[in-house]
Amino acid sequence: MSIERVLAELPAGAWGYFDPPYIGSSETSNFTAYAQGGFTENDQQRLAQACHIASNRGVHVLVSNSDTLRTRQIYQAPVVSTKKVLRQISCKERNMADEVLMAWDERMTAVAAG
Repeated sequence: MSIERVLAELPAGAWGYFDPPYIGSSETSNFTAYAQGGFTENDQQRLAQACHIASNRGVHVLVSNSDTLRTRQIYQAPVVSTKKVLRQISCKERNMADEVLMAWDERMTAVAAG
């Protein structure tokens, strides 16, 4: 089922949470292999557009992703909250990374803020 169809089928007042493959901070850190054919920047843009449309219909949408300039440019969500999260890089290495929760409804500020 397409991203657009999933969001189009949610009625006003429903909640949708999306955790797509994260946009990498570099070409080598851009893992997209969760889906057959990957999850491309075009797919990120489609999700962002579908979130805007669903929000305009009254659907409460929340998306998480890496906190990069490109993420913010693609999604352009009016409500953005940044969190520090622990990322496991390998079995021996862990690093802190910035992640964003994005929402399109000002009433979701508390949800996005965690």
